Amino acid sequence: MPLRVIVALGLLAPVCGLAAPTDRTAWIAGCWRGVVADRVFEEQWMTRSAGLMLGAGRTVQGGRVTTYEHMRIEADGEGLVFTSKPLGKPEDSFPALPGDDQRIVFENLMHPFPQRIIYQRDGESGLAARIEGNRGDKVIGIDFPLKRIPCGST
Repeated sequence: MPLRVIVALGLLAPVCGLAAPTDRTAWIAGCWRGVVADRVFEEQWMTRSAGLMLGAGRTVQGGRVTTYEHMRIEADGEGLVFTSKPLGKPEDSFPALPGDDQRIVFENLMHPFPQRIIYQRDGESGLAARIEGNRGDKVIGIDFPLKRIPCGST
């Protein structure tokens, strides 16, 4: 499942004395693509408007879409929240942990997997996305290295 990791982002209200939460995630807006083995994963994030950032992602393997996801990032009065609606599954929300404008971690320890959705800047044109969760005393993670692409390209 792609990290929407997908994901995502910018909004309202200060968090931990930092600039508005939207400033923490505005760099995720745009189009992203990554390839691992024969899987191609893509995310597209709209810029923030009225405190809401919308995103969509898909994974293509063997010439067919294997999964897709609708995402949003918004402020809930306490901080940023990443909400995801993956293919055929119920919607789940992940509040943001305190952080900086280079990396943001959304976490919901009550969710079976993933429990964390992480976006981290990787230079000017890269995005390191990751989903992870705890299984017993072991952390299992899946990385999605993404590069910025022009929107509308393949």
